Amino acid sequence: MKLTIIGGGIVGCVFALALSYFSDNQINIDLIDINDPETQHNKKFFHDRTLAISHYTYYMLKNIKIWKHLKKYVTKISSIEVSNQMNFNKIKISANDFLLPFLGHTISSKIMRSELFKLLKIKSNIYLHCPAKPIKIIRKQNKNIIILNNGNQIISNLTVIADGMHTNIAKQFNITYKQYSYKQIAMSSKICTTLSHNHCAFEKFLLSGSLAILPLELNVNALIWCFPENNLNSILSWNKNQLSKEIQNIFGFHLGSLFVIGKQQYIRLNLKVAEQRISHRLVLIGNSAQIIHPIAGQGLNLGIRDAILLAKVLKSELAKSKDLGNYKILLKYQNIRKIDQLRTICITNFLINIFSNQIPYLVFIRNLGLYILNYFPFLTKKIIKNMFLNRNYYN
Repeated sequence: MKLTIIGGGIVGCVFALALSYFSDNQINIDLIDINDPETQHNKKFFHDRTLAISHYTYYMLKNIKIWKHLKKYVTKISSIEVSNQMNFNKIKISANDFLLPFLGHTISSKIMRSELFKLLKIKSNIYLHCPAKPIKIIRKQNKNIIILNNGNQIISNLTVIADGMHTNIAKQFNITYKQYSYKQIAMSSKICTTLSHNHCAFEKFLLSGSLAILPLELNVNALIWCFPENNLNSILSWNKNQLSKEIQNIFGFHLGSLFVIGKQQYIRLNLKVAEQRISHRLVLIGNSAQIIHPIAGQGLNLGIRDAILLAKVLKSELAKSKDLGNYKILLKYQNIRKIDQLRTICITNFLINIFSNQIPYLVFIRNLGLYILNYFPFLTKKIIKNMFLNRNYYN
């Protein structure tokens, strides 16, 4: 049994390791990526980002023996403070409220990918083709033939597409996407503060966007600022002093004085969802299947759930079928993932609409909701537990 993964990003790597773990290395896996992990500092292909790992994602990575290789590089999130720019009410969510040691973690995408590749290299059933690029995929009834730009050919029973938001492979096989523009830009950077974050993350909803600050080192935090796309040119013209001042005005002095450090990255925000995540001997996972707004930090976590659930489905069918590319198996996976995908997108869009809308009755509902959740914390606990900490929902 042979399987090919196109895309060596975090989701593709996690899938390879999960399938290898669940199948006890019985499946031969070819992983193709355009970027050589040894030279991943190449800016053309790779940008370092701060990743937010939810508690449930931690739980899944721990179960497949990956987390122990990452834990020395992570910063825990012990609490989250949620507030609204136009309202003094705020919600403080603490890990202690759920009898947990943490709510999640942050980690550098560069470090996480590097550690995952180290694990891939020691697997006897995983073969890395990096750097390499598929230039043609020939689909036969019982196999796929993948022709690489270095002249090599790979034959497999199933091809997993995990090459991210700019995938061109799906288009080749008439997989279409529903798309919607949020008309926003996400700027990511880092800030240095005069006070320690104490492992607290902050999510502030603005009149037309959001501002998230995630803990990293003692006085260093990751910053994700979502703002209207019409403001991009003005913001690009600011120097770091002016940018820092504007962020300070929005965020306040919860962490003392702050200053923007490092480089800024800008991404146009869209909702993009594959209308069908499977085709003949093809399956899409991660950002190849869906791209969502970063407001709730669920994009990577959703992609990792894709990867691990696909690995579980393939493992469960391994004893019954020698052909894991069988369409019935792929259809089973797609049906399992639909509910989680739709639920996560609905939660994300609800947060955007309820907090960014200035229609008077929605403003009233929003302020009333924050007031109620602030003074009745048991309701907050119930909502958060059902939305983000319910393991049974995703299994």
